[in-house]
Amino acid sequence: MSDAVRLDDITKRFGTYTALERVTLGIDTGRFVSIVGPSGCGKSTLLNLVAGLAAPDEGEVRVFGETLRGINRRATYMFQQDALLPWKSVLDNIRLGLAFRGEDGTELAHQWVRRVGLDGFADHFPYQLSGGMRKRVAMAQTWIVNPDLILMDEPFGALDVHTRHRMESEILDLWAGTNKTVVFVTHDLEEAISMSDEVVVLSAGPASGIVGRYQVDLPRPRNLIDIKTEPRFQEVYRGIWADLRGEVLKSYAR
Repeated sequence: MSDAVRLDDITKRFGTYTALERVTLGIDTGRFVSIVGPSGCGKSTLLNLVAGLAAPDEGEVRVFGETLRGINRRATYMFQQDALLPWKSVLDNIRLGLAFRGEDGTELAHQWVRRVGLDGFADHFPYQLSGGMRKRVAMAQTWIVNPDLILMDEPFGALDVHTRHRMESEILDLWAGTNKTVVFVTHDLEEAISMSDEVVVLSAGPASGIVGRYQVDLPRPRNLIDIKTEPRFQEVYRGIWADLRGEVLKSYAR
């Protein structure tokens, strides 16, 4: 498999503060990869570099073999807080990316309304929706443009645990069999293991780097409700936590 994303010797600074230092990471096409690490370790910064929302001070970002210059046109980004426009309906928010391309997309947007379980809500506005429903709109908005690469920055952190499990399962259902690449940032190690093919651990900041990369060999499809009780899940968790715990303690000390 070829790299969908390649970071080569990346360093990123904000003034005198070094967020990431000499990070090298390749992510294969079609993989679901999660990035975890202590608070402030540069997880979102790494994702922003892949999105083209920030440029490295040193090193190179390549996307599907090409050096990234400016915004990553082959990616979509699902943020911690949804980016829905409050004056637009559910339908119009979902088709927003297509509208930016000069496409109507109304019929396709209706299909996505049904696909994410929002039948009857196409004409509603964001303020009329629950948190989980807003996330469904954001999911449809992210996937409708058929990206090759989906970037997700703690998209479900604000949801209650039951809604969160449903959203995680629905993301995996959307992704399964598509050969799309997902880079998923989360502070929750259990969420990372449940969803991913691989978990990448960043060290405590400043000057964060990669502590380790861990393959998650749990079979798919996965039952996210019960997966945490499986012995293999616990083995994977303990193996990653052994390294992540030390970085969390360093972060507390600093």
